[in-house]
Amino acid sequence: MLDYRTHVTDKSWHNTPNTGHYIINLVCKWLKEKGGLAAMQVENNPRQSCSTTPSTPRTFIAGHADPDSRSAMNLLSRLPSEDLEKKFASEARPAGMDA
Repeated sequence: MLDYRTHVTDKSWHNTPNTGHYIINLVCKWLKEKGGLAAMQVENNPRQSCSTTPSTPRTFIAGHADPDSRSAMNLLSRLPSEDLEKKFASEARPAGMDA
């Protein structure tokens, strides 16, 4: 395990299962502390409902994912034009919003 040649020979896969099990254990503990999957679903539902659909009138920030394809984790949206998206990105970088 502490011999670098082992990792080179195994193409860095030697410790991957142990690391994966450790991370899964941390995530499962975190989920349990948050109240389990049911609690996470309740927490994520408001995000799905605040996206606009492509059929609604165009707003300043409009959702573009079909209702059956929306993420429960992320709000996907677009600004009305490419120029505004580029301007937002250039102003967001100095504020650390691109990390």
